[in-house]
Amino acid sequence: KFCCDGFVNSRMKFSELHATTGHACLSPNGEYVASSKAARLYVRLTSTLTVLQTYNCKDAIDHLEWSSDSMYVLCANYKRGLVEVWSLEDPEWHCRIDEGAAGLDHVTWAPDGRHILTTAQFQLRVTIWSLVSQRISYIRFPKHARTGLVFSPDHKYLSVLERKDCKDFLSVFDCSSWQMVLHFPTETQDAVDVAWSPDTQFVAVYDSNLYYKINIFNLQGDLLGSYSAYEDALGIKGVQWSPSSQLLAIGSYDQSIRLLNNLTWTKIVEFKHKHTIDPSATLTVYQEQAAPETKARSYGIQTEARKLDVLKLDPEKPDPKLGVAWLRFSCNSRYLACRNDQTPTTLYVWDIAKLRCCAVMQQLSTLRDGAWHPHRELLAYCSGSNVVYFWSPDGASCVQLPLQDKFNISSVEWSPDGTTLLLQSKDKLCLCFPSDEV
Repeated sequence: KFCCDGFVNSRMKFSELHATTGHACLSPNGEYVASSKAARLYVRLTSTLTVLQTYNCKDAIDHLEWSSDSMYVLCANYKRGLVEVWSLEDPEWHCRIDEGAAGLDHVTWAPDGRHILTTAQFQLRVTIWSLVSQRISYIRFPKHARTGLVFSPDHKYLSVLERKDCKDFLSVFDCSSWQMVLHFPTETQDAVDVAWSPDTQFVAVYDSNLYYKINIFNLQGDLLGSYSAYEDALGIKGVQWSPSSQLLAIGSYDQSIRLLNNLTWTKIVEFKHKHTIDPSATLTVYQEQAAPETKARSYGIQTEARKLDVLKLDPEKPDPKLGVAWLRFSCNSRYLACRNDQTPTTLYVWDIAKLRCCAVMQQLSTLRDGAWHPHRELLAYCSGSNVVYFWSPDGASCVQLPLQDKFNISSVEWSPDGTTLLLQSKDKLCLCFPSDEV
């Protein structure tokens, strides 16, 4: 197992820091990075971070997003109900969408990169704006503004949760014509979101945390399976499909993850997150350490059982910090990384092939974000410091950024080709360029 910072650091390069107002994202082709600073949008080349284009918006940018072909960037200001679209090919071209009195709760691109979907306040409607024909289509009364509005992975369909006559329904629209092609009841008490399988063969609809129920349907609207682990307690907190579409992982408030198979839709294993970790020949436990003087971070391997840092729950507050909401599969479905919110400084990695936990990383501060490499068994994660962490089946490592300025990393994002890692804090961004040897 490797735990040496220099092993990884010598195979990485970092860019300089650039100021933002908390919004930055890589383009789908990985060639550009867009970032905002107040009302100004910057588009830089990923390779050098040279500014390619600068755009001035009408107001502060609350949200920015690339089109699927990396040719357009949309910026939204929710308070003014305003969306602005900019073109990389033609800097003079500019599109402005104003929701007016209806207000704006959410905006996103359609998969074709030529339509934009906006959700009005109070879930009055979803408006589909065409940048090509300038035609407008409407979907009335979605149940939620952000959740339940999900495109299929093959980009052919849009699913929308609806609530009519005190019952939940799922409507499926054809993305080429925006006509409804399917409408069926979801058999839920209070559906909160939808999760498509990566092969677009199945769609899972699950209840809010007041109930524990998840239903799986095919594209004909037939109910294939239904699962409920328990009743009369807070239920589902996170749902994630494996890239192979063979497994459906369900994170719950009881601090467990349950895996369902795609043949019988029954539980094949339950991963429990205990508050005491006991290292073994098959489980490696890493403890982050800080040097007394330099504060340099490193991992040490634990050999004895120890208790984890556990948050105390306040029964008077809603939505307790408890259970598994963040869970991510590796690109080949072999590993599952997760965090139990009651032990927020601990990162677990489960080996799906062997159905057991293979690694536990104990951080000095709360785990903020993590992302798997798109083509390798390599997990990058952060915990609000100027250190980026990596785990692979070979081991774990801490990499301190060679920067003088304060940079508390709060999110990580891989480029689609895996050559670039975008690191963000509240007001800065930095690019990391790992080599293939990492």
